[in-house]
Amino acid sequence: MAAGMPPAPPPGPPGWPPGAASAPVLSGPAWAAAPAGAQGRDWVTICRWAYGVYAAVVVIGLVIFGLLVHHLTVPIASPNGGTTNAEVDLGPAFAVVAIIAALLFALVIWLLRYTVVRAILLGLQALGLLGTLGNATAVSGGAALTTGVIVGAAFSVGFIVLLTLSLIYRRGS
Repeated sequence: MAAGMPPAPPPGPPGWPPGAASAPVLSGPAWAAAPAGAQGRDWVTICRWAYGVYAAVVVIGLVIFGLLVHHLTVPIASPNGGTTNAEVDLGPAFAVVAIIAALLFALVIWLLRYTVVRAILLGLQALGLLGTLGNATAVSGGAALTTGVIVGAAFSVGFIVLLTLSLIYRRGS
């Protein structure tokens, strides 16, 4: 060491510099990849993505419904005994509902990181599925309503399966 020169830095941690050790290789979709060095899927992340897709469908559906059914004509009984028609503008109301729904969905997606929230949501989804199937026999609104009940039940079953997997298999195990 030359006079007036600082000492050499200490050696780096094992595997330093980068590239000295082999980097983990992730295969499959990045959104379902487990942390580096772990085996299997990250079911919590898959649950959050699935709920995010469902949330996007609901919020976009609210916006489209608000645009398509912008004005609604409602008959109002007048004090004279007749009826008059009033036109109600639903566009702003649906915009506010879509914003509130998006914020609530974002909060739930963020909270899905926690086991307690996933367990509570699993119970709520199971109760909702039981309620949907319990009322399915009373549905007499035609094919569109029956299809809606079937699609809603299918979404509930799929989300129940994902939540159950996220509770059974720990993150990255």
